[in-house]
Amino acid sequence: MPSEIRSLLNKIKWDPQLKRKDFLVTFIHRGIPRNRKTIESKQLRDITQNFFSYKDNGNITHIPFHRIIEIKNKETNEIIYLKK
Repeated sequence: MPSEIRSLLNKIKWDPQLKRKDFLVTFIHRGIPRNRKTIESKQLRDITQNFFSYKDNGNITHIPFHRIIEIKNKETNEIIYLKK
C-alpha cells in the first residue's frame, strides 16, 4: 500500500501531463471535525518512503501514508485511491 500511494503522489507532483491543482488528498487528522482533513495536492512538499509533508498556513506537517483515506481528481470526480 505505501508504495502505491507514494507512486500516485509522485506522479501527481512530477508528471507534466497532470495538473497538480486538480487533485485532493484526504487523510486522518485527529483533533479536527470528523478527524479528516483534505488538502489540494499543490500543497504537497516532500514525498518520502513512508510519509508526505504539506504546507498549510506557513507550517509544514508530516503525514504517514497509512493515514491517507482518498486521493481524488476534483475536476473529473475520479477517485484514484480509496483506502479499503
